Amino acid sequence: MKKWLIRLFTLSLALSLFLAGCVRTEEKEVTGEKLDFTVVPPEEIPGELKSILDANKESEMMISYRIGEYLYIIRGYGKQETGGCSIAVDQVLLAEDGIHFSSTLMGPDAGEEIPKESSCPYVVIKLPWLEQEVFFD
Repeated sequence: MKKWLIRLFTLSLALSLFLAGCVRTEEKEVTGEKLDFTVVPPEEIPGELKSILDANKESEMMISYRIGEYLYIIRGYGKQETGGCSIAVDQVLLAEDGIHFSSTLMGPDAGEEIPKESSCPYVVIKLPWLEQEVFFD
């Protein structure tokens, strides 16, 4: 009888752990108003942002930073083994919960010569200051 209870308890515990690990999560599509933004060329990045970029460029970074009346959003992908990468800004939206930013790191085009030296790709965008939290999707 005691062995039977222990087996039943063990089976119940294992089943509970299995079912808890099988939780289905749904990715919610973010909707909202598209925001106008400017991609900031490297030579126009403000000095205080350049120092942040230089200090963190070899690691991934997702930073939002206010300077005056502007919000700067920085997305860096860290050190890549080769050059030739580019970044596409997929969307910048103002949703109910804040500003949503998403981007994609793209490798060199097919047939393009791939530089052998490593690179640290990043993108900096600028938009008018909004008192909103920034989410990196």
